[in-house]
Amino acid sequence: MSGRTTTVPVGRTDWLVLGAVAATASAMAWRELLGPGPVPAPPGRLVQVGGRAQHVMDRPGDRGPTVVFENGLGNPATMWHWLREQLPPDSHLVAYDRPGVGWSRPVRGRLDAARYTDHLLALLREAGAQPPYLLVGHSLGGLLIRLFAERFPELAAGLVFVDSAHPDEHRGSAALAGFNPVLIRLDRWIARACLGMRPDNWLTADLAPLPPEEFVRTARVREGVGSLRAARRELGLSAQWAEACGMTGAGAYSSLPVAVVHATSSAYRLPNFDQYQEDLAGLSAVSRSWSVAGATHNSLLTRREHAAEVADAITWALDRASRATGHGEPSIGAKAAGDESPNGTSVTAGGRHGSTGTAGVDGPVVTGVTKGGRPGGTGAAARGRRGGGEPS
Repeated sequence: MSGRTTTVPVGRTDWLVLGAVAATASAMAWRELLGPGPVPAPPGRLVQVGGRAQHVMDRPGDRGPTVVFENGLGNPATMWHWLREQLPPDSHLVAYDRPGVGWSRPVRGRLDAARYTDHLLALLREAGAQPPYLLVGHSLGGLLIRLFAERFPELAAGLVFVDSAHPDEHRGSAALAGFNPVLIRLDRWIARACLGMRPDNWLTADLAPLPPEEFVRTARVREGVGSLRAARRELGLSAQWAEACGMTGAGAYSSLPVAVVHATSSAYRLPNFDQYQEDLAGLSAVSRSWSVAGATHNSLLTRREHAAEVADAITWALDRASRATGHGEPSIGAKAAGDESPNGTSVTAGGRHGSTGTAGVDGPVVTGVTKGGRPGGTGAAARGRRGGGEPS
């Protein structure tokens, strides 16, 4: 099959009709799934941190560092369903809800950067999760994993940024301009929730690719007044969290493994988004970037095939960290991903070379970051298949 793509022109009216039909069908499905009923019981377990019940979903394992998932704004731990399913079965995974979000009770007072990192460390200890930790942060969670790694560098084995926020997004007038619409929407949803009304379908639309049971769980707690209020508080704290990210610039994290995954169709894309993602990859001399074609900000977690690409990135970082900390042999998936060469540009899954940050017919391009002017090697995208080139 050739790489030629045939484009069928569709008029604006056609798109509007198709969109209306899809929206109506989706709304009917959501009403059927999310009819009246209580919030489902929490999956996983509750641990006590400072006298407050905190929700944890963990899976034991003995390979490599403990993988810790840090959620995006207002999102519960159940958002990581597909990632938990697709990561190596012997890896130790911990997902949790921040205070006030999902099934976790809120804490008293302001959760500034120092208190947040103390809270997470206490939760991990209560959950029996042993260091070192490979920290995976989605969206706003990308800021938070940086805070933890900087506060406790001896406990951090690596970082994975998933369509991550950048500190500069949350500073000064740029942050105010960007987040005012979000605050207005959150206030509207909170008011509706307080009146016993459901928020609009926009809040749950991106959750639809999750399995039905996980969709209902996630949607119910995400649209609850507690989670919405917690999201608003976190957005208000994000400027302080951003200012507390003190380690910036190329090589700030030395040789700590850093993986960066970003969507190509994100509605949240800011003017400097591409530069921000390059900055994140540049934090370490051992880094690699994944550009997932057709993915949106949240579908990287909620759509199975997009989450598979994130799982590849986590596996790559997990195996690099395992080698550095002496926690076992690399997995098959990491070797298939061209892990023999930590930097450089990989080829697509079908063996064709792809352009940086674009997608080919055979799948998303996996892009590495080359350091020190050294030409990067080539490998195959992590699907257990070799591409056309061998690692250099």
